[in-house]
Amino acid sequence: MEEVMVQNLERLRSEQKLVGEDEVDPPVTVLWVLEYLANHFDRKGDSLRALQLIDEALDYTPTVIDLHLTKARIYKHAGDFQKASDECETARKMDLADRFLNTMSVKYMLRADRRQPAESTVTLFSKDGDNPNNLFDMQCMWYEIEFGRSC
Repeated sequence: MEEVMVQNLERLRSEQKLVGEDEVDPPVTVLWVLEYLANHFDRKGDSLRALQLIDEALDYTPTVIDLHLTKARIYKHAGDFQKASDECETARKMDLADRFLNTMSVKYMLRADRRQPAESTVTLFSKDGDNPNNLFDMQCMWYEIEFGRSC
C-alpha cells in the first residue's frame, strides 16, 4: 500500500493525476494523500518522514484542523508531548465552539504536564465556569485520570 500511495503522490505532484487515471484530480487530492502517508509513516514509527509529509500538507492548506490533529498525534507518538500539546492547542483555537477539540487539547496539555492551562481550558464548556470540582460531580473520569497521570 505504501508503494502505491507514494506513486500516487509523485504522479499528483508531476501531472495532477492519480496512477491509472486520465482525468486531472482536484488540487485538494494531494493534501489528503499527504495526510494519509503522514499517518502511515507515523504508524510505522518513522516520525521524521511523517512530520515532513504533514508539514508539506500544512504548507499547502494551514487551515485544515485535521492536519493539526494529525501533527499533534505524530508528536505524541514520537514522545514530544510539549509540541503535541502546542499543535493540539492550535487546532482548538481554530474552532472555539468544538467540544471535541477542547477535550483533545486538555488531554494533550495534561500529558505535557501543563496542569494550570488544562484546568482553565477544561472549564470552558462547564456550567459552573471556573470550578473544576464540577468535573468530578459530572463524573468526567477522563479528566480525573489524565490529571492524576500528570502529577
